[in-house]
Amino acid sequence: MTDTQQTQTTDEPFEEYDSDPDAATDRSDAQYYAELLGAGVLLLLGAIAAVGFYTSVSTAISRLVVRQYEPLFQAAFNLVVLLVVGVGLSLLWRRRHA
Repeated sequence: MTDTQQTQTTDEPFEEYDSDPDAATDRSDAQYYAELLGAGVLLLLGAIAAVGFYTSVSTAISRLVVRQYEPLFQAAFNLVVLLVVGVGLSLLWRRRHA
């Protein structure tokens, strides 16, 4: 930056595209329910995929691991799943109550 260039600074807050502060809360009910429905459908698809993944990994463990060690591997896999669920719920709880 040279001495001849100057930057303008103002103490005014950044103006949004819409000057109405309540514009974000003025969404139509139809749009809100459409977004809620979309989130519900995505959550359902995610739950179905999670169950499919869980059963596939369990099947893979039963086929690839010697029968003698299969319960140990199943327990380890279940523990990992529980830890992931616990961390996810903990993050959601903190975000909700922060």
